[in-house]
Amino acid sequence: MSEVVNCVIDNIKYECTSETTCKVVGAEWGAKEAIIPEEVTIDGMQYKVTAVGTKAFSVSRFERIELPVGITEIEDNAFECWYLKSVKLPDGLTIMGNLVFNCCKWIETVEIPDSVKTMGAYVFGGCNNLVNVKLSENLEYLPQGTFNFCRSLKSITIPSK
Repeated sequence: MSEVVNCVIDNIKYECTSETTCKVVGAEWGAKEAIIPEEVTIDGMQYKVTAVGTKAFSVSRFERIELPVGITEIEDNAFECWYLKSVKLPDGLTIMGNLVFNCCKWIETVEIPDSVKTMGAYVFGGCNNLVNVKLSENLEYLPQGTFNFCRSLKSITIPSK
């Protein structure tokens, strides 16, 4: 793919990453909910949504974000979003970067799908109101500072292995 193709659909910015795939790279200010589709049409071509890019939802006003099956990676600082209260992560997700939920101060519960094997450092750093977390059964390592400044944390479901 020689030319980068970008598009905005329903307040969400996408960037094509190959001839058949794209990733979420940003969001426009204003909307309070984002339900990302499995596929988007850009310039008449169908693209599968396979990733959420670095800082894709930073400084957005989204309170609820739902990701589709097909997303396999969430890059660094993807949900750096003060207003976020709820997120649905898809089965099939395998990699979560550093600081994914950095400063998501209103989120209370997160369930990491069992398909996740790798999480970066400080994934929940600054999530002051985080109360409950279920980690993936297939998580290979609990990284540094995973729950840094999570002052309200009451329950963590840790993998049996």
